[in-house]
Amino acid sequence: MSPTKIPTKAIDKGKYRLYPSTSSGHRFNKAQDFYRGMRRALDEGNWNSAGLEAVHCAISATDALLAYADGIRLATCPLASAGEKTAEAQRGWM
Repeated sequence: MSPTKIPTKAIDKGKYRLYPSTSSGHRFNKAQDFYRGMRRALDEGNWNSAGLEAVHCAISATDALLAYADGIRLATCPLASAGEKTAEAQRGWM
């Protein structure tokens, strides 16, 4: 079985710092923000929050690295697709 191809879009590698997400800079800054939030949540014993912050940190860091190293970004968000399917299923329950 061959792996699923994930659609990507080419972007200007030189502009990766302008990759939208935060008002203060590039996507890697966003990953660092999530990392700091994860550490705070761990220090306070908020395990669910720490887990979610860790996932967001990993996604944001991956986005920044793909933009910088390969000049690409994901064309679609698998999580958005999952969210739409969840919302559709919930409408059927009500």
